[in-house]
Amino acid sequence: MARFGACCLRPLVNEIKRQRPSYGISRIKIHQNNGRGHIHKDVSHYLESEGTTIIPHPPNSPDLSQCDFWLFDLI
Repeated sequence: MARFGACCLRPLVNEIKRQRPSYGISRIKIHQNNGRGHIHKDVSHYLESEGTTIIPHPPNSPDLSQCDFWLFDLI
């Protein structure tokens, strides 16, 4: 699996499963940008096998700029 999946995604999925054992990540929706690590076929297959819904990210959309999300104010 891509580096993103191995170092970031798997631990996140495992933690969600630990905290929400009744339904795991089947009700979680993931919105990712179109970075290579995020759209790698192995990552996509892994998320699908876990039952996750992936919300597509439109390319070059100024309305969905990563810097506009609330988290970046805290960094």
